[in-house]
Amino acid sequence: MPLCSLTTARNSAARMDRTILLKGSFLHRRTFGWQDLIAVLIVVAAVILFGTGMHQMLVPLVPKHPQQISLSPTALPRYTLLTVLRMLAAMVASLIFTFTYATLAAKSRAPRWC
Repeated sequence: MPLCSLTTARNSAARMDRTILLKGSFLHRRTFGWQDLIAVLIVVAAVILFGTGMHQMLVPLVPKHPQQISLSPTALPRYTLLTVLRMLAAMVASLIFTFTYATLAAKSRAPRWC
């Protein structure tokens, strides 16, 4: 293939790329919509939440009403039962989320990558 035809092919490919970019959304003026307002509000809320969290991390932790923890052997079974119930509640919540999310993902019409 002669050098001239290679240069012409490159130029036409570059021209096609330019026309695709010109036909794309780069030149399209988009107005500020309600989706943009929601996105801005979410970003502002995240920044405020982060700033509040950082401010609270800098002050010393002083509980207003400290809980009294009994170290007697008779209180240990109650603490054990409460811990096991918290773990079971977390596992049930995790399973409910897992099966709900998996069902929605399986029924989704989104493109699958595998």
